[in-house]
Amino acid sequence: MRDIAALRCRLAVPKPVEFAWHLKGLPELPKQAAYKSVVSLSGGPRIFQRGGARTHLARATGALSDRDVANLCQAISRAGDLGVPLNRMVTIHWERAGIAPGPAVATATAQFLKNTGDLVRRWGHAFAYVWIRENDQGDGSKGDHVHILCHVPPGRSLGTVQRGWIKRITRSKYRAHVIDTRRIGGTANVAATNPDLYAVNLIAAAEYVLKGIRYETAAGLGLARWGDGGRVVGKRIGVSRTLSVGVRKICC
Repeated sequence: MRDIAALRCRLAVPKPVEFAWHLKGLPELPKQAAYKSVVSLSGGPRIFQRGGARTHLARATGALSDRDVANLCQAISRAGDLGVPLNRMVTIHWERAGIAPGPAVATATAQFLKNTGDLVRRWGHAFAYVWIRENDQGDGSKGDHVHILCHVPPGRSLGTVQRGWIKRITRSKYRAHVIDTRRIGGTANVAATNPDLYAVNLIAAAEYVLKGIRYETAAGLGLARWGDGGRVVGKRIGVSRTLSVGVRKICC
C-alpha cells in the first residue's frame, strides 16, 4: 500500500514521523476544542477552558464523519510525538456484556477509560487514547462495541484487572469473549525498539478501527476498507485530553 511505502521512506530521515494518510483531503479542525478541558502533560494550567461542542445523546449515525476521521487520524499520528505512542488495541463488546445499545455504551466506555487512566497515572505516566464505537447490521453478531487504541507504559500490564472493571461497570458476572487486548506491533516497547515495525502495525490498527467510513473518505485516504459502521446512538468517537486538538496545536 502506498501509504506504508511512504511511511517507510519517512522513517529513513531523522525527524518525527507524519503519516501521509492523516493529511489527505481532510477538513481543518476548529480551534475550539470539543472537550471539557485540557491539562498539559507537564502538569501546568489548562490550555483552554471548559466548553465546546457536544454530541446529542439521541443522535444516531451510521458511519464516521470526515471531521471524526480527521480528529482520530491526527491524534493517532501525533501520540508518538507527545511521548505516548498508542501501543494497545482493546475491543470491548459491551452489548454482549449486558449493556443496552445506545448512549449507555459510551458511558460504560468512559468508566472503563477512567479506571485505566487512574491506574496508569498511579504508575506515574500520562494516559492517552482514542476510541471508536461500531455496531453490527442488526444480526446480533457483535452488537454495540468499542475499539480503543491506548498507551500503556512499557513494563506494565493491565492483565485481568480489566475484567474486574467490566464486572463492576455491568454489575454482572464477566462473560467470555467480551474483551480482547492486543499489543500493537507485538511488544509493549516496539515503538522505541523497532519504530518501522511499530509504524506499519499502527497503520494496520488504524485502518481497522476506521473501517466504518464513507467510500469518498476511504478513497481520499487510500484505504481499502469502508462501509457502514452500524447504527450507533450517542457519541461515536472519543479522544483523550492528552491528544486533543489544543494539545496537538501547542506541542506539535
